[in-house]
Amino acid sequence: MTATHPDLTALRRRLDLTAEKGEPLFLSRYYQGAPPLTAYGLVGPFMGAPLAAMLMETLAAWGVRRFVFLGWCGALAPSLRNGDIVVPCGAFVDEGTTRAYGCNQDRIAPASPDFQTELNTHLIQSGIDCQDALVWTTDAVFRETEDKVRHYRDLGARAVEMELSALYSVGRHLDVELGAILVVSDELSTFKWQPGFKTDRFKSARAAVCEAIAAYVERAQP
Repeated sequence: MTATHPDLTALRRRLDLTAEKGEPLFLSRYYQGAPPLTAYGLVGPFMGAPLAAMLMETLAAWGVRRFVFLGWCGALAPSLRNGDIVVPCGAFVDEGTTRAYGCNQDRIAPASPDFQTELNTHLIQSGIDCQDALVWTTDAVFRETEDKVRHYRDLGARAVEMELSALYSVGRHLDVELGAILVVSDELSTFKWQPGFKTDRFKSARAAVCEAIAAYVERAQP
């Protein structure tokens, strides 16, 4: 599962999934792996908890038991910079979808620990420097106010994004596993927005993570 169109395109090309093979799935597109790599699929792009949950529910109903999520995040902690790679261990809930799955505001929706550890080990073995972090998941990009940033940073969040608390909660509800990788695309730690979307470091980090995910998929085929 990849939230952004650039990463969807990169993974689709790396895994040799042509555009013609994609099928509409809500507001996203789903690509089934071609022989001999038929045990995986690719879906995206999507934004926000509601659509993320709809996609995960649908794919789980089709039989998917393991999910890898690739997204971008904003840095809340000064120790994170544009182009850094984050492997989340959990997400603070600040969106509405997760509440339908039994997790209330400011609670932490945890990652699937064993699968996340496996994914982290693969990244390290691939030569990728990554950092563990709690993240804050919000529905409202334009309400990432200074007070809210301070609040969630004080609770321990080091980054902010829009899907993970819902994906973790849906995964736990459906008894499926989810591992996540985030690339820092912008910085908020000084309360002055510092975008990094066009920087070489951000682009290189995305390319490295897409390659590592593709290699993991190929290795994991039965």
